[in-house]
Amino acid sequence: MKIKEFLSGKRTKVLVITSIILIASVTVGTINYTRITHASAAADESVSMIETAEVTRQDLKKTISLNGTITALDSQSVASELTGVKINSLKVRVGDRVKKGDVIAVLDTTSIEKSLAQAKEALEIAKKKDSLELATAQRNYDAAVETARIQIERAERDAQKADKAYNDAVAASDAANAENSSAESSVNDMTAAASGAKDAAGNAAAEVTRSDDKYSKAQEAYETANKDVGALADSISTLKTDYEAFTKGDFTTASDRFSKAGDDLTAANNALKDAESKKTELDSNPDANPQDVENAQGVLDKARTDAATAQGVYDEAKQNYENAKTKLEGIQSAISTAEGQYEAAVKARDKKEKKMTKAQGENERAKKDLEEKQSALEDAQTNLAEAKTKQAEKEADAKSAKESIQSAKDNAEKAKEEEEDQKRENGKTVADSKDSFSETQLSQGSSTIQAQQEVDKYEQELEKATIVAPCDGLVTSVGVKEGGIYDNGNEIALIQNDSGYKVTATVDQYDICDIKEGMKVTIKTDSVDNEMNGTLSFVSPIPQGAASQNSQEQSSSGTSSDYPIEVSIDGGMEDRLRIGMTAKITILQQEADNVLTVPDSCVQTAEDGSLYVERADLDENGNAVATGEHITVSYGIKTDYYVEVKGDGLEEGMNLVVPSYDEFMSTDTTGGVEE
Repeated sequence: MKIKEFLSGKRTKVLVITSIILIASVTVGTINYTRITHASAAADESVSMIETAEVTRQDLKKTISLNGTITALDSQSVASELTGVKINSLKVRVGDRVKKGDVIAVLDTTSIEKSLAQAKEALEIAKKKDSLELATAQRNYDAAVETARIQIERAERDAQKADKAYNDAVAASDAANAENSSAESSVNDMTAAASGAKDAAGNAAAEVTRSDDKYSKAQEAYETANKDVGALADSISTLKTDYEAFTKGDFTTASDRFSKAGDDLTAANNALKDAESKKTELDSNPDANPQDVENAQGVLDKARTDAATAQGVYDEAKQNYENAKTKLEGIQSAISTAEGQYEAAVKARDKKEKKMTKAQGENERAKKDLEEKQSALEDAQTNLAEAKTKQAEKEADAKSAKESIQSAKDNAEKAKEEEEDQKRENGKTVADSKDSFSETQLSQGSSTIQAQQEVDKYEQELEKATIVAPCDGLVTSVGVKEGGIYDNGNEIALIQNDSGYKVTATVDQYDICDIKEGMKVTIKTDSVDNEMNGTLSFVSPIPQGAASQNSQEQSSSGTSSDYPIEVSIDGGMEDRLRIGMTAKITILQQEADNVLTVPDSCVQTAEDGSLYVERADLDENGNAVATGEHITVSYGIKTDYYVEVKGDGLEEGMNLVVPSYDEFMSTDTTGGVEE
């Protein structure tokens, strides 16, 4: 093999192997590595490594996977228009089911009832003022007596309520202490969980360090082996250069001289034979001229001298030729030995390359595991912080409840004292009313209307004090406490219609343009074994935080680049679904059944912008041959690795050439999905 041809083959092999390393590091799938002789260089004895891939027929699906949350179909907030009133009783708690019209809570109506009674009394007085004369002293006296009786009864009721409030405060303190103990236990559990997550993250970090070191060593070993291959290739090139130079120089010269010396020796021996024959002929002729005999002897002597000289030159030329031949064979042997070492070095380098690729994969898996462990640690730390916050709240509640006991006790004692004072004051009031009834003047006309309006107002407030469910559903939030003071507008409870469920999630700005309402969705939760089917029912046109569909569903984190979506669940409702569960949803963007596919790296771009693939064939030795035949193709569905291709002449099982790294980098295959 000529040195120029050998060096050309070496460059081809190194280039293709480099392409294999780069593509194999980013491609998942089956790639055929084969020794190939290019059809365009059939006369060239060099062999190079390329990649080939097979055209396969399969089903393709393009999807987007997201994490979502199970939510109710609808929700209604329950509140009251009253403000500054005590919550006497709370009829529901989180998890209760209610029917429309069920009582949710009852607000304290003591002050309203008192005001209503006073308004009714004022109305009665106003009516009496329109119909009675100022002289009806007895009725004023009776009213004063009745008022005294009512006030005494109210004082008695206030005392009873104060006693009940004291007992309720004691019970509330016991309940708060129990909740505080439960919260402390939860903090301990979360602390243990966070510690375990921290240990797991530490172990994962150590594994990443170990895999980094392993990959670095494997890469260093591969680079060393690759340098050895290059050094051996250079050595072979040098030996072949020496072989060619020696063949054309010293060996040719020695061979030519040896050949000429042989010819000269043959000529000298023939001349010697002729001289000997002539001398013998003259010696056997008695009549021969003596001068001729003498001349023949001179010729014979010279011929003998020339033959001896030619023999010496021949022997020397022969020895030089044998020495050159031996040296030439030595160079050939050295080339053969170096070529064997080169093949062994290539195999060793390929083996180290595989080890390096394997170490790289292990390193990437270790890093992914570290990310998962770190995420789990962050979740555990978040849970611990929330548990501590909740425990602090429960501790504050317990302290507040304890303080409320003494306050309720003081109020009960004060109510009893006020009851006694009221009795004394009522006695005096009855006596005074008897003396001053003549001084009372009844309001006329407008005072009656005003009094009636006051009565209507307080009667309406009495109705508002009983809070009822506006719909059927599940109580998922309670925003007040029994015994607390209610402020206007605060949510008392949230009722959600869980007769059906939907899934809510968010999609980032890079994927939102690829989805639309009506797309099929598969839904998976930890509580339901089988996948559920659904339909993408809502895609927000604006990012989360800017949407204002429902005040209960608005994000509290402000505007972000994520867009809210909703998925309706097809079929009957699963019994194991609950509001707030995490759901894994997969949105089906596109699908195609039984189509021809190839790895995306096979598709190349021509100078005119069209897409094509290059067909590979087998020669008589079973080696793949790059035929140079280009098949024009168009894209169908494109996934992360495979792409649907369409083109005349494209068949299942056909082998295609995967372009080398340099060719791949110069080829644009981002044609997208064919419409």
